[in-house]
Amino acid sequence: MTGVVNGHAIGQPLPLRRLSEIEPKAVHWHWPGWIPKSKLTLIAGPPGVGKSQLLTMIMAAMSCGGPLPDGSKIDAPLRLLIGITEDDVADTLVPRLMAAGADRDQIQLFSERFDITKNLNELKATIRGEAPDFIGLDAFSSFCGPGDRNSEAEARRVVDPLNEIASEFGVTFGGVVHLRKGFDGGASIHAIAGSSAWGAAARSAIACVADPDKRGRFQAHSLKVNNAPAPKPRGYSMQSVEVVPGIQSSRLIFDDAPVDHSFQEALAGNRGGGDRVSEAREWLEDLLSDGPMTVTDIRGQAKADDISWRTVERAKGALGIKARKKPGPSGKWFWHPPPDPGGDGDLGGLRGQVSEK
Repeated sequence: MTGVVNGHAIGQPLPLRRLSEIEPKAVHWHWPGWIPKSKLTLIAGPPGVGKSQLLTMIMAAMSCGGPLPDGSKIDAPLRLLIGITEDDVADTLVPRLMAAGADRDQIQLFSERFDITKNLNELKATIRGEAPDFIGLDAFSSFCGPGDRNSEAEARRVVDPLNEIASEFGVTFGGVVHLRKGFDGGASIHAIAGSSAWGAAARSAIACVADPDKRGRFQAHSLKVNNAPAPKPRGYSMQSVEVVPGIQSSRLIFDDAPVDHSFQEALAGNRGGGDRVSEAREWLEDLLSDGPMTVTDIRGQAKADDISWRTVERAKGALGIKARKKPGPSGKWFWHPPPDPGGDGDLGGLRGQVSEK
């Protein structure tokens, strides 16, 4: 009821609920720490780093109850829908799914592009009819209409209804997006291109970037995750595969162990930090050319030459240098270059007297 009190118009009070009436519920996961169920996850990255292939690999695992990049497994085969606009379906998407071991009977393709802001009812009807567990959209922006990607209001017109659909129907959305060009620091979630609302509305966001130390290798980082600790980044490479005679594709091969770069460090390395590592490699090779040195002495020399210890450690990993400790309670740690190809190296008087890690 509306009315007037003391000359001022009044309206109906807004509806309220006591929080004591709401039971808490757990968040469930397709990929623990990375992709929550019934939420929106964004996979971001520049061109050429495998972000679309990561979506393909995840959907392949979902289709057959197969392994995910960290070795965890999908409980049972899921029903999947995919929309794709930037790659050809027959010569790119299908071969990639085959290379990743997908059960393609579990995956249906949106044969026409749709606009989330205009075709919301049609999308709901499709979900009601097909009951999918996961919907992949690549590129996500192709399904968001012609609005301004940098406008928070426009972003909310897309992601808010999508989150409501995810909650109502229990369906998970995965969208492939780009990283912001020229991003040079700040909160990692702001690295996603367009308005900050895209990242804010997603419950999880993953970034794929090139490995700053090793050419031809890549890393997947968690930019954002709600309701769980952030998972450690994973390294991967791309492997060429002949899926049927005469048809080549590729698949992602993930490392068994996580990598030790943060997302910000990986970005810095790709902006030029890789040059610093290359310089540090030459510096370290030269420093150890006369034999092993204690870690204390190497630290001191790095400080004197204005080289960060983090960069030195990255150079150490790239060179395969081992740390060895002399026995005894006061034994010092030494760094020694890796053996020459075909030989077993020179331990500089420490052979048989060291432990190694």
